[in-house]
Amino acid sequence: MKLNVATELKLSGREGHASFSERMEDIEYPGRWIRFADDSTVEINYVFDGSGFETSGSVKTALKGECSTPLTLDAGGAKIDMIKACPLFAA
Repeated sequence: MKLNVATELKLSGREGHASFSERMEDIEYPGRWIRFADDSTVEINYVFDGSGFETSGSVKTALKGECSTPLTLDAGGAKIDMIKACPLFAA
């Protein structure tokens, strides 16, 4: 995700807004994988004050994960223990 701010560099004090939504690649982070379940959305507000940008905004995404709560299935008298898949969280 890139934001072209060339115009704002010429117009000090102008407020801008941008919105992006795109699929993020899964990330390996200290031996674990962070897997994205959906597109990530970024909303940003910005203003150039003549020397730098002041920004505010939000990021929204959903991650895939495994619950640590075991799920036991009863298949005709034979119990099968497994970890159930569930959303980790949405931020």
